Amino acid sequence: MEYIVLHDIYLPSKNGSSVQIDHMILSIYGIFVVETKNYKGWIFGDDQSRQWKQVK
Repeated sequence: MEYIVLHDIYLPSKNGSSVQIDHMILSIYGIFVVETKNYKGWIFGDDQSRQWKQVK
C-alpha cells in the first residue's frame, strides 16, 4: 500500500484567488485533506460521538 503525502498546497479557486491546504494524502482509499492548527488544550470524542468537545 502506497501513500503520497503533499504539504502546503495552493489551488486556484473560482473567483481567481487561491486556496491553501496544509496536508493532502493520496491513496487507493481516497484523498484526505488535513488542516492543522497550533492550539493548546484537549479534544474529547470518538468515532461514535455526534459532536466532539474542545477544552482550551
